[in-house]
Formats: sequence, structure tokens, C-alpha cells
Amino acid sequence: MIRLCILIVAVLSLGVPAPAAAQSSEPIVLLVNPKSGVKSVADFVAWAKRSKKPLAYSSSGPASQRLGEALAKKFEIKIVHIPYRAAQQGILDLLGRHIDFSVVDVGAAVGQIQGGLVLALAVTGKQRDPDFPDVPTFAEAGYPELAGVFPGGNPTSKTAHARH
Repeated sequence: MIRLCILIVAVLSLGVPAPAAAQSSEPIVLLVNPKSGVKSVADFVAWAKRSKKPLAYSSSGPASQRLGEALAKKFEIKIVHIPYRAAQQGILDLLGRHIDFSVVDVGAAVGQIQGGLVLALAVTGKQRDPDFPDVPTFAEAGYPELAGVFPGGNPTSKTAHARH
């Protein structure tokens, strides 16, 4: 496990594709607390650039952490990754406003998105997630280079079935 973490850190620092173990099998979603006032990826970028402190974020694993780092690099914003054992813990801290945003596998946030507890700004992949047709892909939001950061288009029927 330590060797895999070291490998992932080394790969991320070199800017080369992550190993297969660090790839997500389903789309990753960028989440904010609805009380933040952020309504789109463009709003997120403006908000992050105005922030006087680095934005704290959670992820659901190496692939989503990599998306967080890609956001920071693309938008030239300062962020701090707060690791959690499970995506749900990070989402709870997002709800409590202890962190600023979260990037997680979309399946980890289905209930919170559907309940309006968190706001989904965009998903990775080539198509919108079928459970969230109103949430654009990063490409549709104007950032095509972030849409394909990770493999994963629409979830497989097995993944979709696990959500319900």
C-alpha cells in the first residue's frame, strides 16, 4: 500500500497518466455546499481565485484526488487535500462547511445530490450521468481538458444498480 501511494505521488508530480489502480471506474463529480453561492464551474473558479486561503477539499480516492489537483493546476488556485477514509465522511464535512469542496465518485453522493444537500457542478466523462441530467460534463461547462482526466463515462448497469 505504501509503495502504491509513493508511486501515485511520483506519477502525479511528473504529470504523467496515473496507473490503472488510481483510475476511477465511474464519473467523478465536483461538489460544493449550496450555501457557498457557487452555481457553476465558472463561479467555482472565481470563488477560488478570490479566496485568501487555500480551499480545503475531500476526495474519494486517488482518481478524485487527481481531479482536485488538475483543477488547481488548470485554474491556478490554491487547494489543500484533506484525506478521508470514506467519501461520505468528506461529504459530511462539506455539509458542515468544514471543507470548501469535494470531488468524489458520483455514486458516493447520489443521496446528497438528489436531496439538494450538495450542489453538483460538473462530472467527468463524455456524457452526463443518467441520474443527474441537469449536471453538465466538464466539457459542456467549458473545460474539455478536465472531462477526460479519468476514464469513466456513464456508469455500468452494475454501478447504476448499486446506486438504487
